[in-house]
Amino acid sequence: MDPEVIESITHQVHRRFPEFAGTKAKVRKQPLPKSGGRRLIGAQKQNYLLTFKKDVRGPGGLTITRWVRVVANPKGKIIKITTSK
Repeated sequence: MDPEVIESITHQVHRRFPEFAGTKAKVRKQPLPKSGGRRLIGAQKQNYLLTFKKDVRGPGGLTITRWVRVVANPKGKIIKITTSK
């Protein structure tokens, strides 16, 4: 995945989840499910999983690890965003 695409996705995550400002993504390839029904060629038979991790203060001063997972295609279109609570 291009560094510019990763930077664009990171900017979108930081805008949506301000507590993750300053974090960098861990990027991994993620193959498309076989039941996806899409006919793609060559290197586009995969999506990318970007994970962001941040330790934040919870109620009572406890430290909680929060995660944001982003599934995006090779062109940088975000398909799905999930977060831990």
